[in-house]
Amino acid sequence: MRAAITAGLELRLVENLPLKMVVSDRERAMVPLDVTGPCGEPSAIVVHRSGLLTALVHLFEKEWDHARPLHPTPTGVRVQAATEQQPTEGELELLALLLAGFSDRRAASQLGVSLRTVERRTRRLMDLAGAESRLQLGWHAARAGWL
Repeated sequence: MRAAITAGLELRLVENLPLKMVVSDRERAMVPLDVTGPCGEPSAIVVHRSGLLTALVHLFEKEWDHARPLHPTPTGVRVQAATEQQPTEGELELLALLLAGFSDRRAASQLGVSLRTVERRTRRLMDLAGAESRLQLGWHAARAGWL
């Protein structure tokens, strides 16, 4: 996990989840079903673009926003305490690009991430800053020493 986080993967930890699922690029989701057969073989449903997928994506994003990020340490990883919420290295890199005038799409390309990841990181930065606009985000970032 440490190597993956150092390479830019964002991992978060949450105490409880309402259900297990995997969401892929807002295009599909996989939700495991309870094992009820005598063989005990795992089964799952795949959900394609639909109202159900929209609801699953919304649930995922809500849980993601409340989860605590994992950060690398010299000996492994640690969970960020709720009181020390600071921008991650990836978020600061994105912030620098946005302040340099990059569009979301161009920043995504530059960072090698999806447009949705750029939007999610920007929203988190705005939440951390208590900003309602990107202009306010830039002002807060300068004031808080994020730059």
